[in-house]
Amino acid sequence: MAFSFRNEFSRDGLCAVRKDMDRQPKCNGCRRVESLIRYCERYLTAGSKPKPVLFHNSYRELEFCAEKCSTCRVIRRGFLLNQATFTQAEMLGLREHQVPLWATIEDGKLGASLQKHADSLVLGGNRIDLQMGSFGGIDERSLPAIASDNSVCAEIRTWARGCQTSHPDCGNLNWSRRNPTRLICILSDSLVQIVETRHMEFLEYVSLSYCWGSNQEIGNKPIPETRTVRANIAQRRRPFPITDLRRTIQDVIRFIKGVGIQFVWIDSVCIIQDSAEDWATEASLMAGVYSNAHFTLCSVAVENADTALIRPREAWKHPIEPNCQLAGQHLSAVSPPLHELKRQAPYSARAWILQEEKLSPRILYWTPQRMYWSCATQRSVECAQFQMQRRQPDAFNDYNPTQAFLRASRDGTDLHLHWKDLVEDYTKRLLTKSSDRFPALSGVAAKYQLARSDDEYLAGLWRRTIDEDLAWRVESPAPPNRLRGRIEGIPSWSWASLPVATPANMSRNWIPCDSFVFMGSQIPDQRLDILQKMDASALTDQSTHKVQKGAGITSIKVRSRMRPLLRASSERRPWSDVKSRDGRDGKFEFARFVDRNIHCVEPDKGLLLLYESQRQEIVYQLDYLSDTSEVLSRINQLECIELGRQAMLLVESCGYVANDSAKSYRRLGVSLGPARSDFFNNAPIETCNLI
Repeated sequence: MAFSFRNEFSRDGLCAVRKDMDRQPKCNGCRRVESLIRYCERYLTAGSKPKPVLFHNSYRELEFCAEKCSTCRVIRRGFLLNQATFTQAEMLGLREHQVPLWATIEDGKLGASLQKHADSLVLGGNRIDLQMGSFGGIDERSLPAIASDNSVCAEIRTWARGCQTSHPDCGNLNWSRRNPTRLICILSDSLVQIVETRHMEFLEYVSLSYCWGSNQEIGNKPIPETRTVRANIAQRRRPFPITDLRRTIQDVIRFIKGVGIQFVWIDSVCIIQDSAEDWATEASLMAGVYSNAHFTLCSVAVENADTALIRPREAWKHPIEPNCQLAGQHLSAVSPPLHELKRQAPYSARAWILQEEKLSPRILYWTPQRMYWSCATQRSVECAQFQMQRRQPDAFNDYNPTQAFLRASRDGTDLHLHWKDLVEDYTKRLLTKSSDRFPALSGVAAKYQLARSDDEYLAGLWRRTIDEDLAWRVESPAPPNRLRGRIEGIPSWSWASLPVATPANMSRNWIPCDSFVFMGSQIPDQRLDILQKMDASALTDQSTHKVQKGAGITSIKVRSRMRPLLRASSERRPWSDVKSRDGRDGKFEFARFVDRNIHCVEPDKGLLLLYESQRQEIVYQLDYLSDTSEVLSRINQLECIELGRQAMLLVESCGYVANDSAKSYRRLGVSLGPARSDFFNNAPIETCNLI
């Protein structure tokens, strides 16, 4: 990120630089920050908050001033370290994104914000924290300016080899000693080829986790096919130019070669993308591909595969004074925790990424300014040697280790809790193809199945915990325009039937009831036919086979207490009649109806409320907003199924299927909060099909 705008700021008073008493060059803008600090030290009382101080007119001005001002270099580094992708870092310097920089002090902590107006700082913005204290002599040396530097590759080798030789717990998390079906063999800086590994000894390889993005056209012109397809697979079994691949992949291959590893697995190259049979087979093997890798490289820094990954790391462009001070205190930039960088990056919004991370015992995270290493035993961050001990914990602050699921899969501790966490995360994420809903999670499902061989996978739920798993609820119901986003072929009782990126919450603190019993499941014949057509080698793994079969289940048979939603005398009332006058959510007033049965609907939030005379009200969360209006016309046909002591399903009848005496029901929603203990009193226990 190079700027040529010296004339733009040369006459601005904020950019005038002169040395201060400790011989460090400092601009007038940073002297304003210094004055703010001294004012707070002398006059600020506990709990009071000083007004923000403008110290530069734009990030471009800060960039210009950092050529000479030691304090601006620290602040500039802080902003760059807080950008999750190269694109975000570049946007800091774009002319159309320029806004003033303000210094703030909140709770005694110094920060800097990019914000248009001082009074809008409370709304957030691009804010960074700056660390101040008596850390005299702390080494602020820069990291290598480019990630492919030999010293970076050497550090990665040290991390990976150290884990391989000294961390037996990490090796124990591997899936097997089986190679992926195909690997990319790196022949030189310019040539690679695909090798079939079926009859080869186990190879050391790196797997790649990245954002594909779109590669259909540039401008209005189609671009050459970069994926492996049936038309080029034979050619790619011979040496071919690395330039035939997308830019991110080219850079990954060059970097992996620099680390000293010859083989790499990349989905778009190692799977025949236009072969449905090959894709289905390889997708079912994801648990082994990522779990067996020497490490997985996660390219957090780029938003699509056409972006260069090897490029200057701008945070380290300017060296920083060994003891940069402001108002007599040492000043240093604060790196955000890794989980914060990931949260800001498009990388973490992609559904496939979740299992690629969760299945990997060793992970190298590539962010715009530095590398992070995470294995089941150790976490490290690339930084100057003197800084390592003091700052390493901050780099992963409050970060839940990715390998926690793998550990739970091995020792069984809280495994189902980890599964529920995975589902909640997964439902928030994006998929290009809704048909990938189950394949993109099949690897972690297979790992779970391997750990609990006596369990049964049921379209995203599990037989041993089916009552609890059925009690999922949406954070907010899918709007009417997403009704058609229901994924075809997935039953209504599974969270996977929701439109992509509709967050669902799993039930917590479960209390089972005595009446609920799981009776069995059904899978269509055509799904069994698909399984039989898959590569037989994929089905030799029983856990993988069970997950593939379970993903095709369309109905389950359960037995529990059931009753109609409404008593015959229930009266429909507007939501406003019962809403608490103080406006608090979840609070209702029934003084006017205390001895009556009523029901009402909140159409904007998809809530259905049931109140029966002198009884605790029950609130249901509907899965789709469109159902809020439609249920009123069919409300006398709705029924409730007891799941646990504190949860029930809201369902509607779909009639009978051939050769089955049990009625079928479609899920509409689930109760919120504790259910009334007497709600199912005298209700019969019935057998039904959920579809």
